[in-house]
Amino acid sequence: MTRTAYTVTALTKGVSAALNANDVVAKGYIDVGYATDKLVIHAKGDGTNKLTLTILAGNGLNSGQGNMVVEITTTQEKMITLLEPERFAQANGQLHINAAVSAGTIGDAKLRIIKI
Repeated sequence: MTRTAYTVTALTKGVSAALNANDVVAKGYIDVGYATDKLVIHAKGDGTNKLTLTILAGNGLNSGQGNMVVEITTTQEKMITLLEPERFAQANGQLHINAAVSAGTIGDAKLRIIKI
């Protein structure tokens, strides 16, 4: 299965920006180069199913720490930060995120990817 690109919203001081809400996909990626530490991922449950996000370890020096797994309950929202490139950046500069739900399909869960 190929990966689907998530849209990233770049924030600029003093400039208003609409935050794009990406539909969660089973296998997605963020094309970030190696600036993963400048990202904030805002995850929101779909109101019905528990969402599990897995941010895959990359190829860097700290990749041996493994994947990061974040669980979001049905109505929860979480902010995920401090994604150090030494742990998560893939060799091609992407950040890979897998998603699964407790039952059914991914549904209406949303991700907002914010570059600060």
